[in-house]
Amino acid sequence: MRALSCLLCLTVMLLAAPASIAAQASIEITVNVPLNLTQLSPDLLKVKVSCTIQTGAIPGGSASQTQELPVSGGQVVTTATIVFPLTNVDLSTTWGRNARAICSIQGYSTATGWHGFNGPNSLLPVRTNPALTNQTLTFVF
Repeated sequence: MRALSCLLCLTVMLLAAPASIAAQASIEITVNVPLNLTQLSPDLLKVKVSCTIQTGAIPGGSASQTQELPVSGGQVVTTATIVFPLTNVDLSTTWGRNARAICSIQGYSTATGWHGFNGPNSLLPVRTNPALTNQTLTFVF
């Protein structure tokens, strides 16, 4: 089977305490990934969206999160919401810094485990046309 379409758009929202309240703060970054995966293999049980944020503005330089979604009736048509709760962010040096979010999509079947949707040459349960590549969004704090 194949996925007829997948729209992977990334939307980022930042929530933080104002800089006047505290120099160190906890912030939340939300990445919304709309999915329109149809005509999926009946062997596919779930889909996982994995995102990593990379920036010198957060402790450790990167953070990763995932969300798993069930396949129902051979499709996943929804928006994955990936939330990054970050602590000890230095707001005095964070604002205005560049960051990027990189997201990928994988499918899971009991026969083959987790695999990326890599096009017509991939394993049968995750075969797609065209291939679904990692999506990158650059943003500024």
